[in-house]
Amino acid sequence: MNKMKKLALENLYNEISNYYNSLEVKYNAFFDNLNYKVFFSKLSFDSDIMFLGINPGKGEQVKYYLPLDKLEYVDSEINNYALASQTLKAFDLAGYDGLLEKLDQQNKVLKTNIFYYCDQDDKKIDFFRSQILSKEDEKIFWEKSINWTKEIIKNSNTKIIICEGKLVFDILLDIFNNEESIINIENLTIQIPSQKLVILGYKRRYSNILKIQDFSSNLRIELNKIYNEQN
Repeated sequence: MNKMKKLALENLYNEISNYYNSLEVKYNAFFDNLNYKVFFSKLSFDSDIMFLGINPGKGEQVKYYLPLDKLEYVDSEINNYALASQTLKAFDLAGYDGLLEKLDQQNKVLKTNIFYYCDQDDKKIDFFRSQILSKEDEKIFWEKSINWTKEIIKNSNTKIIICEGKLVFDILLDIFNNEESIINIENLTIQIPSQKLVILGYKRRYSNILKIQDFSSNLRIELNKIYNEQN
């Protein structure tokens, strides 16, 4: 089964790469380089946790679709930025300090984004979608991004998705709108019993997690369900 999932994801990230490269050619009047990045961790086909952001926002000058050797949040060489610190703090407050390092070693954590376009100083993701892409291409860009997200979720077999911002949570709310679910908009949680999946979200101000204590409390509840069952 994992071989099939691996092949599916390899086909997917080759498709992503070809698509973004085609956009660079089509919109070369706007870009010397159209940068994108797909994964911020190893591939995982049986993940306990999946982190899902909106898009890479650090202005990286890369065209990179392959998985990384290590989850970015626990890689001391590159995790010196605010959202990484806030994420580690949230797990610490939940009583699970060190869990992400352990899951990374076990290949049971995954991190990616809805969109793979890397922000540039003068061309953020919203500007890219609304001002650079044609209406037809913007529609295709959105549909492809949603479909790729669905494929990654399906093939990661994850137990918890952590939405890195309210916008991501709202997109997943729409993706799973046909599933029988228990939704708490105030707490930004979605329970999907048929898939044994929990979606947790939080609001952000830039890279700061708002009400981080509340998010950590929700996180603790769901992590306890996984790890107490295993003990």
